[in-house]
Amino acid sequence: MIYGRDGMRKLFVLFILMISFSIFADIIVEYTDNTPQEIIKTTQIEGKTYFNIAELNKVFQAKISSDIIDQRLTLQIYNQTIIFLIHSDYLTINNKIYQLSSEIKILNGNYYLPATILKNIFSVVLSDKIQTNGNNIIASPPFENIIKTIILDPGHGGKDPGAIGSSGKIYEKDIT
Repeated sequence: MIYGRDGMRKLFVLFILMISFSIFADIIVEYTDNTPQEIIKTTQIEGKTYFNIAELNKVFQAKISSDIIDQRLTLQIYNQTIIFLIHSDYLTINNKIYQLSSEIKILNGNYYLPATILKNIFSVVLSDKIQTNGNNIIASPPFENIIKTIILDPGHGGKDPGAIGSSGKIYEKDIT
């Protein structure tokens, strides 16, 4: 088939648009069971594709905590602990250091991770749980991270005070 100059130009523009949308599109997460699919919303920051780390909580029921003093973000996902260094492009998983394609960004108090982490790191380190298929992810269903049972151990009492507070006046037995 001969398209001519205008036809080739239109095909080229269509091709570029398709690539642009596939690079910048939200990421669809399909689960290996009957769990309905989820979408990780992405955003452009300084010309690169990022997503809010809170999306991982929604999609994978991950636990996220931040330590501003140590400049760390901790992510617990599929029984793995991932530690990110804020304002850095490094993270650790199982005492191994990995480098992100870009550093973590903070916008309006929210932490944003480069979208490439899902394909380049998570699909490698968590390969038994997360695989990529183009711009989509195929994942094992998330674990429930909700606390179902709380057990209180009153601990010390009577003559045994247990731990003593720094003031010397507060005893573990009185608190429990």
